[in-house]
This record gives sequence, structure tokens and C-alpha cells, in this order.
Amino acid sequence: MFGLIRCLHPDVDIRLSPYEFEFAASGRTRSFSPVLYLSPSGTRPRVLAAGDAVVPASKHVRVELLNPASLPPPPWTREYTLTAFFRYGLGEVLERGLFCYPIVHLKSLVSVAGVFAGSEEQIFTKACRKAGAWEVLVC
Repeated sequence: MFGLIRCLHPDVDIRLSPYEFEFAASGRTRSFSPVLYLSPSGTRPRVLAAGDAVVPASKHVRVELLNPASLPPPPWTREYTLTAFFRYGLGEVLERGLFCYPIVHLKSLVSVAGVFAGSEEQIFTKACRKAGAWEVLVC
């Protein structure tokens, strides 16, 4: 029974810093700079890549998640972009099934203080939940 619960709600640690977000779960770790690349065309922009390791060759818009002046193309908002980034990171460290909703541990949130005008805990927690987290714990 406990194994089934762990399978449905695995623990994921997300360590935040101004230069890198580190996702860790089940022995897998991936780090990304807080940058998202979006396609600028179409009615809905789509995610092309995250982090600076791979820059897409196609036409793209680069959004720096922690830079208030770096805005995504409409109709996206900074909060929705953050949700897409978390969804991407969670997908990289989890083998997500249909009913896999992780318990996310946000660590070092204080390191990104002031990025969302003092509402970081609320915005990051909401973004993680929208990205598929069952529960978000701020450590």
C-alpha cells in the first residue's frame, strides 16, 4: 500500500537560486538556468526548451523567469511561464504516469526574494500546483 502511495506521490526537491533551478527525484537530478524558450507564432506559444544548455535553432522568444523586464509573448503571463518551466522540470526527473502527482519540496525560496514583488511563496506554490504537484512544501 505504501509503495503505491509513493508511486503516485513521489518526492521532488526543487532547489532555487537566481542562476539555476535544480530538480531532484528518485536518484535523478537535472539543473536548468531559469530561462524558457517559447515559439512566438500561433495562437498559443509552446515551450521549445528550458535552461541555457540547448538553444533552439528555430525562431524563438527567450524569457528569463526571474527578470521582471523579460516578458513572454501574449497571451502568456510570467506566472504561466513559470508553471510551464516547472512542468518541464518535473517531467525531466519523473517518469510521470497518468496519475502521478508529486509532493514538491521548494528549497531556498529566499534566494529569489523580490522577483515577484514579495509574493514569491504564493506564486511559486501556485505554479508548482498547476504544473501537477499534489502538495508543495516550502523548506
